[in-house]
This record gives sequence, structure tokens and C-alpha cells, in this order.
Amino acid sequence: GGLTTIYSTIYQSRSLGSFSVSATTVAAERPRKRQRLSSAAVSIPRTSPISNMRSPDENGENGHQNGLVTLQNGQTDISHSPLCTSYNGYDREQVSRLLVQALHDLGYEKAASSLEEESGFTVESNHISQFRHAILDGQWTEAESLTSSLDLRHDIRRENLLFLIRKQKFFELLEMNEVQKALKVLRNELSHLDQDPEELHHLSSLLMTASVEDLKEESGWDGAAGQSRKTLLARLQVAMIPRARLASLLDQAQCYQISKCLYHTSTDPTSLFYDHNCSKSEFPRTTIKILEAHTDEVWFVKFSHNGRYLASASKDATVIIWNLETFESLHRLVDHCKAVTCVDWSPNDAQLLTCGQDFLIRLWDVAIGRCIRIFEHHQDSVSCCAWLPSGNAFASASMDQDIVLWRLDGAITYKWSGFRIYDLTISNDGEYLVSICTEKKLHVYHVPSQQFISDAQLQGEPTCVTFAEDSQHVLINTSAKEVQMWYIPEPRLVRKFVGQDQGKYVIRSCFGGPNQNLILSGSEDAHVYIWHRELGTLIERLAGHTGTVNCVAWNSTSVNGMFASAGDDQLIRM
Repeated sequence: GGLTTIYSTIYQSRSLGSFSVSATTVAAERPRKRQRLSSAAVSIPRTSPISNMRSPDENGENGHQNGLVTLQNGQTDISHSPLCTSYNGYDREQVSRLLVQALHDLGYEKAASSLEEESGFTVESNHISQFRHAILDGQWTEAESLTSSLDLRHDIRRENLLFLIRKQKFFELLEMNEVQKALKVLRNELSHLDQDPEELHHLSSLLMTASVEDLKEESGWDGAAGQSRKTLLARLQVAMIPRARLASLLDQAQCYQISKCLYHTSTDPTSLFYDHNCSKSEFPRTTIKILEAHTDEVWFVKFSHNGRYLASASKDATVIIWNLETFESLHRLVDHCKAVTCVDWSPNDAQLLTCGQDFLIRLWDVAIGRCIRIFEHHQDSVSCCAWLPSGNAFASASMDQDIVLWRLDGAITYKWSGFRIYDLTISNDGEYLVSICTEKKLHVYHVPSQQFISDAQLQGEPTCVTFAEDSQHVLINTSAKEVQMWYIPEPRLVRKFVGQDQGKYVIRSCFGGPNQNLILSGSEDAHVYIWHRELGTLIERLAGHTGTVNCVAWNSTSVNGMFASAGDDQLIRM
């Protein structure tokens, strides 16, 4: 009864809003797998040059903006101040303090002390040191009083710091079962700081938690004895130099150089002594092996996660598993009675999914090359299949307008309907399922909740979609003669890669390179096209096939870079 009164009191003092989201879907016309597109689709003109849009970048504690506050907090001995205040254009004090921190990190305590004495600069001032200890020791009154002596950045209000500090105090009081004191903090200290009403609403709901475990689960907070105080300190970042800041700056410099290296495929560590630059001669531009065993067009290829095997699917109704140490056929899977459209390796590479135009999905034991289960549901060609990261379930999609989530025992756990699906892909973190359909749309679903999230209209007929390892970006090939990279959480178009020929057939692309810094795609002009992901620059146009190149796949475990291409000439080129 007492808690109910408390809870009611809180709600009488705040008016909180709500919102809702709805979505609609549209049905589509039915094409056949690899069916030639209409003349209207074939004549779609090439779109504008590559966009300069860039994907979002979330800066953590070592990013370019470090927390809420910026101070000049090093103690300076004027008698030791150098005549020149800059070092090659950089502030001498900042450079000195970074070096002092780095020397401490490296264990060179005497050298660090010597540099502090000679330069007159320390890593942090007394005020900053006192503030840090107050936060870590839970001395909230002292921490709040010290905020008045901090030189805050002009766009940051002191109230923002106070809210974070008082919220931590609120959590710790609840953890100690001091509900009345926590309520007092919420009503008298937090609610007057002009913060987001929704967050205050959430904090008030925590008063009703039944246990400390519930409090931690619902708030995402790990307790006073956990990392919460250190996390709070990192969020405040009161001009304390972030941990290992010099190492972070070196990482950023190296990542920047690698991002600008056109031919980067090396996995070797980069040197700090020289600018990074990969030679074109080291780029995988030469065919090292041609795999010949299929008797019709090869439509799909995919490497196992360990990089030791390659699976290829063909119009000849077979799937071949290749041993990449010998480049010989390990197993030839022949149970499908029509063309095979897609394959996918299980997360542990022990099993392989295949699907095709016989409306069936088959599960294979890779070690023995035997089909161990058949999944029947679809009433039309099964265009794609993809494992969930758990390895205990997978998804399939078809021209019959169904996307199906399966358990390995054959049970269907969920089904989305309404669109004829060309392809689907699942993010590595298992959060997103993205599909493309004949309505020229991409659809985004949240896999854990099985909820539809959003969709977006595409330019041109889409033929394939594949996730990047970051679980944020996908590639989509379209009949508008371009490969598009989309940012999925919003979703929005990030960049276009143009040059390849596409308009009639299903063409597949992939991310490549050691940091997925490359984009590779097949083409109807019998070439493989390779672009630099960040710059959008076309860096290679590789010949070799004598017909349409239907699919390319990158071997992520290869030290020097290896990929496979599959074509209408019945060949796989390595």
C-alpha cells in the first residue's frame, strides 16, 4: 500500500506521453528465378555518380568527443613553461600530458615523473583527482560540490552532470532497499533538473521492483560493487584523459590509413614507423585455380566459416563441396531434382543448408555428404535460406510470399507473409532479418521479437542482399546497374557502386578484404568488379569468365586474400 501511494504521488507530479507505430505491406507480382526482367526494367538508366554519404560512427570513450566536459586541468609550473607553446602545430601541454600518461601505462614510472618535473605538466589536476575519487568512493555530496569548480564546455550544463550523479545515488539507494530515501532523491533532486520525462518515468517504475536482481535487469545497471561507478565516470569524462589515449590516437591513425589504401588485403600488423600502403601486385587479381565439375550454370558459391571448404550450387541440380587444400571435390550432393538456388553453412560448418526450384530445403551432414532432413512448406521456388547465429534455427523465403523461421526438427516457429521474396540475409548478431522482394522494396524485421520494423523503396529490381560483419550494413544488387550499400537501423542508402553490367539476371555481390574494405560483384559482361568500400572507387575489373558472372564470395580466413567467382560458363574461378 505504501509503495502504491509513493508510485501514485510520482505520477501526479509528471505527465508522460506515449507513441505508437504501425506499418502496412503490399502484395507483388510473381517472377521466376533468374527470369529475364521486363523491357522497362532492362532500360532503367544508370543513376547519379557515387554518393558521398558516410555511415554513422559512434565515438566511444576514445572517440573524438570525449564525454561532457572539457578542461585545462594540468597543473602548470610557470617557471618550467617552454617558450614555444606548440609542438608541430599541436598544443604542447596536451602532447606532454599524453606522453606522461603513456609512460605510466608502459610502466616507466621514473621517466613519467621526470617528464612531469621537466615539463611542469601532470596528467590531471587536484580538482579532477578529487572529483574522480569522490565518484569511485560514492561520496555524492562532495562530487556534486566539486562540479561547481569545473570549467564546463560551453554547450554542457552543470545540471547534466548532476543528473547522472544523482541517478547513480538513486540506484544505489534502491539496491540497499532504502526506498523512501530513493523516492526523496527522485522527487527533490532529480525531477527538478529539467530532464527527459520518459527517463523520469522509467526511474519511477524502478521503485516497484521486487528484488535487486529485478532492479539490475530492468535498468541495465550492475550495482555499486560492479562497474557502474567507473561507467559513470567514463560518461562524465570531466576532462580526464581517456584511458590509453595515445594508443587510441595511434589506432585511429592506422585505421584511417588503411581506409584510404586502395589495395588493402594484408592481415599483417602495420608499422608505426611508415605510412601504410599495400602494393597492387599483392592484390588477388590472378586466377590460381579453375574448378570444373558442374554441367550447367553455377549460380551460387559460399566459403565455410573456417575457410577450408567451398560450396557451389548449380542449375544442374547439384551442390559440390570443394576441399580448398587440394581444390578437389569432397562431396557431390545430388538429391535436389531441380536447380539449386542457394546454400548456407551452419555456424560450426558441420551442416549445410540447400534450397532450390523443387520447393524443398535440405539439411546435409558435411562430414559424410548425406541429407539428414528435408523441410517442406513452400509452394513455389525457394529462393534463399540463412542460418540464425545460434545454429539451432534458420530462415527460408520463397516466391510463394512466405518467409519462414524453422527449428532443425522441422517445426515452424514463425512466418511472415505478403511478398514474393528474391533474397534474405540475417545479421551476425541475430537482431535483423532483411529481405528484398518483387515490389522493389527491402523489408527489415527484428528476429528476437519477430516484429516488422520498416521498409524502403529501391531503385531498380533487386536481386541479392547480404549483411556486413558489423550487422549494420547490407549490399543490394539492382537491375539499375549498381550495387547499393544501405544502413539498416534507419534504413537509408549510404553509397552506390557503379560500373558493372546488370539488368537481365540474378547477380550477387559480397563484402571482402580483411576489414571488409572491399565490395565485389559479378556482372553480365563476364567480369568481376571490385570497388573500395570507403571511397567508392572502382579498383579492378577482372576478366576470365566467358559468360555472366552470377556470384562472388570472399574467403575471410585467407591471409593474402582469396575469392571465388561463379558463372554461366559452368566454371568457378579461384
